Formats: sequence, structure tokens, C-alpha cells
Amino acid sequence: MSLLPALLAMVAVVLAAAGAASIVRDGGLAQSRHADHQLARMHAEAALRRAAAGLGETHAAADSLARADAAIRIDEVASSDTGELADLPLQLLRMTATGESGRIRVRIQADYAIDGCESAHDDPCTPRVRRIAWRELSVE
Repeated sequence: MSLLPALLAMVAVVLAAAGAASIVRDGGLAQSRHADHQLARMHAEAALRRAAAGLGETHAAADSLARADAAIRIDEVASSDTGELADLPLQLLRMTATGESGRIRVRIQADYAIDGCESAHDDPCTPRVRRIAWRELSVE
């Protein structure tokens, strides 16, 4: 009769140990996935910063960088018809950068307004680049 309670206690201890091991393994996997996500986001942000640095020079320079780096896509965004003229930037570009780490892919998208020179006395003309929106997109 004492064998049955000892056997049940041993089974309970083995089940508790297996459950604890599963929790530890799941925690490690979640931590690894989070680290990969952060690294992929850092890669995407670095690619976005590199491409944005070229926007102030010329749009053609940014396009050539986007062609060289497959992780960057640059699109021109149409201005709104309902806004006031003072509210609308002269040029609005949307840049999408993709970063990868392990099996994780992160896409970051940012909108940049490029304000040109206001007068002919601005020599040399250096357009001002402003980031007006930033978002992280879901990856298919």
C-alpha cells in the first residue's frame, strides 16, 4: 500500500519538473525572438537613416541608394487637395526599409518632407529634410 502513494508522488514531481523545463525553454525562445526583432529593427533603422541622409542632396542620389540597397524603397506621396497651401510640403517622400535577423523581418516606413530653398539668394541651396511620420509595418 505504501508503493502507490510513493509512485503518485514521483509522477507528480516528474510532471512538475517537465512543466518547469517547458516554461524555461519557452522563456528562452521568447527572449531570443525579441533580441532578433530588436536587431532587425536596428538594421532597418540604419538603412532608413542612410537613405534619408541622401535625400537632402538630390532625389536621384536617394534613388540610386535605394537601387543599390534592396532593403530600401522610395515612393513619392501625392499631396492632399483639401489642405491649405502653407501646410503642404513641396515634396513628400515615403521610404520603406526592411531589416532581417535570423528568421525575423521588420519593415519600417517613414515619411519625409523636403523643403526647397525659398529665395534665389540661398546659394548654395541646401534643401531641408524633415521626418514627419514613422511607423513599423507588419511583415507578411
